[in-house]
Amino acid sequence: LNAGEMIYPIETGCKIVILKVLEIHPPRTLSFEEAPKEVEKRYRTDQATVLARTKAEETKIALQEKLSAMPWEEAVKEAGLTLNQTDFFDRQGFIEGIGFAPTFSEAAFRFPLKEASGVIPIPDGFVILRVEEEKPIAEEAFQEEKETFRERILAEKEADHFIEWYRTLRKKAALVS
Repeated sequence: LNAGEMIYPIETGCKIVILKVLEIHPPRTLSFEEAPKEVEKRYRTDQATVLARTKAEETKIALQEKLSAMPWEEAVKEAGLTLNQTDFFDRQGFIEGIGFAPTFSEAAFRFPLKEASGVIPIPDGFVILRVEEEKPIAEEAFQEEKETFRERILAEKEADHFIEWYRTLRKKAALVS
């Protein structure tokens, strides 16, 4: 889209939104003076990440050795780690103490109970996960939400079809700005 053009209508559940492009900022490359600073910053960040992952992997190995001789809580303390627990969370939501971490969520939902995971990246570093408890699906709530979910998906499909129809109509109309 160009500046001043409007995008096709978008249905957001209870209303329809039409967006208009106000201005476009062209991409910019760094100047010769700015580039070394940015490259060094990115290099240091990458190296810090590699170092943190290596340290986390070493800690995981030490933790595994301690787990053969003592319970989880004691092994975590002996390894010099901090034990944190979360409340129950869903697959795509915000996780208290961690934030939005899809990799962590994925691992938590596929990892067996009471076993230490490998090293998992999160926004602020790395963690070792252990699933203590699983909350079974609330069948009654699922049945209630199932219909709402079906209606939402249907509305999204209708919106997609409408958008495609609208695009086709605009092309056929050959509008001139």
